[in-house]
Amino acid sequence: MVSSFTQNKNLELQQTGDHNGTWGISLNTLIGLVDQVMGASTTFNVATGSANVTTNQLDNFRWTLTGALAGNVVYTIQLNAASQAISGYFLVDNQSTGAFTITIANVAGGRSVVLSAKGRHLIFCDGTNVDLAETPYVNYFNTTGGSSVAYTATISGAATGLANGMVFMGTFNATSGATPTLNLTMNSVAQGALALYTATINGPTRPTAGVLLSGQMGMFLYDSALNTGAGGFHVLGYSGCTGVLDNSFYVANTTDVTKKLVFDNSAFAAGPRTTTLRPPDLNATDTIVTLAANQVLTTKSLTAPTITGAPTANGATWTDLGSVTTCDINGGTIDGTTVGAAVRSSGRFTTIDGNSTLVATTSVTTASLILNGTTYTNSLLTWGKNTIWVPAASLYSRTTQGAAPNQIELVTNKTNLKTMDFSRVGTAAANVTYAQFAVEMPKSWDASTVTFKPIGFYNVSTTAAAAFIKLSGKAYAASAALDAAQGTAVGVQMSGTGTIDQLISGSESAAITISGAAAGPIWVNFEISRDVTSGSDTTANAVTFSLLGIHLYYTTNAATDA
Repeated sequence: MVSSFTQNKNLELQQTGDHNGTWGISLNTLIGLVDQVMGASTTFNVATGSANVTTNQLDNFRWTLTGALAGNVVYTIQLNAASQAISGYFLVDNQSTGAFTITIANVAGGRSVVLSAKGRHLIFCDGTNVDLAETPYVNYFNTTGGSSVAYTATISGAATGLANGMVFMGTFNATSGATPTLNLTMNSVAQGALALYTATINGPTRPTAGVLLSGQMGMFLYDSALNTGAGGFHVLGYSGCTGVLDNSFYVANTTDVTKKLVFDNSAFAAGPRTTTLRPPDLNATDTIVTLAANQVLTTKSLTAPTITGAPTANGATWTDLGSVTTCDINGGTIDGTTVGAAVRSSGRFTTIDGNSTLVATTSVTTASLILNGTTYTNSLLTWGKNTIWVPAASLYSRTTQGAAPNQIELVTNKTNLKTMDFSRVGTAAANVTYAQFAVEMPKSWDASTVTFKPIGFYNVSTTAAAAFIKLSGKAYAASAALDAAQGTAVGVQMSGTGTIDQLISGSESAAITISGAAAGPIWVNFEISRDVTSGSDTTANAVTFSLLGIHLYYTTNAATDA
């Protein structure tokens, strides 16, 4: 019988009965050929010119091309003298030198591969065509003969090889004008004037003049859908520039990509013009202040601001100051700085009502301020929080469950202290002790809430001591019945220091509402107590807190009590 051979690698197919007694030798020869096809190499000297790649050479997977090119060469895949076409993969390792091309073709015709750069290239022959097998497809070129609008580039490669997704790299030789194009020629076949596009937030856009600069290296991706289907290149990136184009990128939110931050400097005047944005030196998250947004500014200092329109303060509108833009203060000071040199004879000044609300503008003939219908001339008006010191000596024990008035003489220096002592013998309501005092609140009191801060000490070592001292108040107008319930008491915890006879200054309490409060003058009865029923009073039983007095804080809405 006569053996046959495979189509692509010419491997022997033994027929039944062949090689009787010698089949082992034949099999080993076949295995050796398979090993050669899968991993062996052969070398071509490109200096010898074009040649056919035939049987023994085709049995090698790797082709190494060496030598100096003297001209363009073509290596044609041809299994044998009968011009038999084959299929297969080959790794072409181009190590040659010289400014010429190497083409890998097939004897059956079809597409061919032009190797324009050194390196390894995986090719595939399907019996008719030869194609590159690796992706992405990258070709390198230099633009030549270009103008400020159109670039011209010539690369080696199949004349019909331009396809979607192909990537090219090239160097510009000129600065672009508006809507530049790239005239690309592949293997002597012109591909047309292909439009160039750059990325923007609104999609691919033709570049404006001066965007693509001479000397830049660009990367381009071919897309047949660009330029209304005529085809073009996405300019994926380019080196040599010092920045990016506005509206060409955005910063998207990590959880919602539809939230975008975009930069636009189209409002700039004609260049050259550079604006530098310098963030503050903060180790924190902050918010950018914008021109049109309604934002609240906190702790900002304004230097020589110009305010137009009708600004508001706490919801009240400032009225126009008319023609007067300054107000002189004769001999006055602001933050220690002397201001003003003369008294203005006339002007328009802002009226403020009793609730400190800006209301209207009134003409007066002297430097004055109208407050709740009263004119104050050449005066600096101040009001706010005031204090009354109430010493323990002015307190009196309540007849029922009363605290104990006392005078304590300290041992070493014989210091004598008038105190109101609040004991603790248990935690029941019957063990709460009380003292009272009364104050005629001044006319300037605004009848709002008050606060207090107790001062006192422990006459024993009290590391863990904590007495809870409370204050309440009831206001009485003329003809009112005096036997009435106190308002709600508010307390302050007086924590021990661990040292005998050491002064303790408590914290300022929360706001205390005075029952029946009205505009002063008005008589208010205050009651101080030690609430041993509270979880805030943790002193051991038999430990007494000695109160030296309290600061009573109140607010006013008038400068005087006249």
